[in-house]
Amino acid sequence: MLRIALFIATNIAILLIFSIAARIFGLDQWVYQATGTNYGALLVWCAMFGFGGSIVSLLMSKMIAKRTMGVQVIDQPQNQTEAWLLETVRRQSEAVGIKMPEVGIFPDHAANAFATGASRNSSLVAVSKGLLQRFDEQSVEAVIGHEIAHVANGDMVTMSLLQGVLNTFVLLFSRIVGNIVDRAVFKNEDGNGIGSFLASLVAQVRGQLVGITSDRDGYLYVTSDWVNHMVIRITYDGLGTAVWEQDARVLLDGVTLSQNYPNPFNPETTIRYDLSRPEAVELSVYNLEGQKVATLVLGHREAGSYSVRWDGVTDAGLELASGVYFYRLTAGERVETRKLLLLR
Repeated sequence: MLRIALFIATNIAILLIFSIAARIFGLDQWVYQATGTNYGALLVWCAMFGFGGSIVSLLMSKMIAKRTMGVQVIDQPQNQTEAWLLETVRRQSEAVGIKMPEVGIFPDHAANAFATGASRNSSLVAVSKGLLQRFDEQSVEAVIGHEIAHVANGDMVTMSLLQGVLNTFVLLFSRIVGNIVDRAVFKNEDGNGIGSFLASLVAQVRGQLVGITSDRDGYLYVTSDWVNHMVIRITYDGLGTAVWEQDARVLLDGVTLSQNYPNPFNPETTIRYDLSRPEAVELSVYNLEGQKVATLVLGHREAGSYSVRWDGVTDAGLELASGVYFYRLTAGERVETRKLLLLR
């Protein structure tokens, strides 16, 4: 709760500092002269709607997740796996002092899991059928622990507050742009005509690509279509936060290399990659000195999704020592590299 309070205070401070900076550098006067809009009132209006929208999304997050992901909530376990899953979530939630989340399973062949909910004591933890089928109980329990940690830390609330700040500035700048366009193009002196509406709408649609979203693998994406279609993917693996930048067009037409899972790992980990077209592929592991220690994939692959398991053993059959290693995917002219951690 203290962390959330500090984050709220930080968000308010950001808005205040931005407002003060606008006054010092004359931005508020420029906005008034260019658009006839009171900058301070506009900022407050945008903050109300920006944060209001993110809070509504947070409150509806469980319902949306259940419907969009097809989550089947476990009320009464129908088999041993469901009973074990409920007991594992119950035990871990008690260990961190939160109310037992709703537990569900969703239909996905990939190994995925997520947590959502409006608060620590009103949350949902769901795992995919693929995760339960492809991994042993120890690995699944580690995944559940990761999701429970998100709930206990209040990460969903934190991200909603961050989204509120982004929403505020998207609304603010879209309204300013809309009023300027309405005055300059449509010669509307009050700046609140059809030109303002259309320009604001376009700016907000574009601005939504400067925002935050997440996928079912637990990755957080901060995207911008204004700056070279850049995507910043943020992942948290239990040791720290990793940030990866990528051209968004590669995600749609090219190669993606996912973070290995689990990470850290022992005795084995899974590496997934996706190809949008047939390619000559090499997936290899390197040590910190840049020496290749293992070749996991070498040859032609058709378009599709692939996963490879690696047990920390070199091509010569030797077990590698604990430490940081890099795995690199080369597909055609594209090269992607990720970091993994082996613990013996």
